[in-house]
Amino acid sequence: MNHDLIPSPKNKISLLKAIKEIPEELLWKANFNSDNSIETYDKAIHSFLSFIGVSAPEQLRDVEHGHVIAFKKYLQNLGHSPRTINNRLSAISSLFNHLIDKQIVKINVAQGVRRMPVNSDRVEAKVMTPHEVRKILDTPDAETLKGIRDKTILFSRFILSTFSALPQKR
Repeated sequence: MNHDLIPSPKNKISLLKAIKEIPEELLWKANFNSDNSIETYDKAIHSFLSFIGVSAPEQLRDVEHGHVIAFKKYLQNLGHSPRTINNRLSAISSLFNHLIDKQIVKINVAQGVRRMPVNSDRVEAKVMTPHEVRKILDTPDAETLKGIRDKTILFSRFILSTFSALPQKR
């Protein structure tokens, strides 16, 4: 967890003053339970701010609805998946909700930006290439007993998963 929010006992600043001096970005991130969420949202926000040219917190007041739409189109043009684009839009919306709560901005500029349609009935799994499979199978040391065991387990898993993915005759 991020310890930047906890004032040092050596510091003689009052707790109230110390909390007021914590950057809003750290307070916003502190609300997330998962380090993965923090990292994902952090990357999304930094790419958005870089895209629109924001370099100082005061400039967030100048961000408009059109900036978010342009960013969405930019991500589409880069070929990002609908889930990735929606995740980036959610990060922007989350940050602006926090800024509204802190009365730093008046509106959530991401609100009303339509999310990308996602087929939630079907989860798309990345298929490994034969080269990737071979690389994994070649990882265990075939000169040791454990390596032979591990290689056999991996090979069995790949074979079973391949056959289970084939359509079944009824």
